[in-house]
Amino acid sequence: MTQVVSKAQEKRNKDKKNLLKTRLNSKLIHFKNQYILDYVSYKVHQIRSVAETFDGMSEDEINSKFIGMTKTTAMVTDGIVSTYEYILMKTERAMALERGVYNVECKTICAIQLMPRKRAIQNMKIIEILKADFYKEAIEGFEYKLEKLVNKMMKYEWDSNTIQVDHVKNAGHNFEILVYNKPFPPRWDESGDTPIRLTDEQYEEKQRSATDLYFHARMIYANGLINAPHFRFITTTRQTYLSK
Repeated sequence: MTQVVSKAQEKRNKDKKNLLKTRLNSKLIHFKNQYILDYVSYKVHQIRSVAETFDGMSEDEINSKFIGMTKTTAMVTDGIVSTYEYILMKTERAMALERGVYNVECKTICAIQLMPRKRAIQNMKIIEILKADFYKEAIEGFEYKLEKLVNKMMKYEWDSNTIQVDHVKNAGHNFEILVYNKPFPPRWDESGDTPIRLTDEQYEEKQRSATDLYFHARMIYANGLINAPHFRFITTTRQTYLSK
């Protein structure tokens, strides 16, 4: 029998999920900015590389050499990153954006067939227009991965009042994140005859020792020349703060 979730519980779950996303975003903000920059730079480099390849070629030459070729074949045979068809699609998208932004018909750009670089950046600067499109793609990609990560976290019991998100083991863009409920045990050590107040470091260690579940997410980032920048999270749970 399916358990019915009350509206109050739905709201608590939603608030908890938003809290997790907010705290994760605060830990990932520097990576997020770098990922967007890398993604946009990669896409712009694609366009410029292909534009330089086609510069000076006639439309017939392009049709005979590139139209209908797969991305892999084009890369292997001619060393380009993308195909003419991909650039044509992006060009049409940029022209549509340009007409929407400026409410004008740009006959010069609309007439472009071969898109050499010197034509692509004239007048309304088509590459700059495309950057907004690429920025949106990068944001959507990042948010999709973050949403998947948070959904995995939501399978566990978290206390909205004590949930803690730590950024640990930073090694460039490959880093690890721990999520856990941070307990608040007594601040005093009463094991001896005289109670001793724990230092901040000692108390933090005591809190970690009292925690029985850590959600561990290790982020792997790949940023190269062949494929667009991409990343993924490898997730596990464990019972200690530091990996053994």
